[in-house]
Amino acid sequence: QGSDQTFTTGIPTDDGSGGSGGSAGGTGDNTGASTTIPPTVFTAPLVPPLLTAPPDTTEPTLTALRLASTAFRAARSGPSIAATVGTKISYSLSEPATTRFRVERGAPGRKLGGRCVRPTSRNRNRPRCTRWLELRGSFSHPGRGDSNSFRFRGRLSGRTLLPARYRLLVVPTDAAGNVGDRRRVAFRIVP
Repeated sequence: QGSDQTFTTGIPTDDGSGGSGGSAGGTGDNTGASTTIPPTVFTAPLVPPLLTAPPDTTEPTLTALRLASTAFRAARSGPSIAATVGTKISYSLSEPATTRFRVERGAPGRKLGGRCVRPTSRNRNRPRCTRWLELRGSFSHPGRGDSNSFRFRGRLSGRTLLPARYRLLVVPTDAAGNVGDRRRVAFRIVP
């Protein structure tokens, strides 16, 4: 590839001697003789194959996830994201990606076997811990490959979050479907 292909042709022809007996009065010693035209060289350039871009396999990276206020009142109506009320969420992305936010609620627990489990009468003397229960629903934000921010209103799937401790679980996904590492940030809804 990248070089030319060369073709040659040779064409036999009659030398005009008549082919049988020659000209009148001739001796006929050139009967049947022929000549060959020198080979003609044709150079055909080869077209290089079309180059295709390799598939995108790089995961987006989310950093600098912050809440302007980690304790705030939740809005009683409206969407999860809005221009006013709630708290400002900011984060950065290594490339454009859709960022999905889920919410986990803190609940009392007891440490048992290296895990935080639901309190019962049997484990009431075990050390206290916080269980994080993922709530139903999520919301997304179209992130650009730079700094991003919006206001979170303390609502999820049309429901107001009740006063409690929570965590946002954040995962970016780029246009090629590559999923980045999840990040978490804690907050609290106050009465």
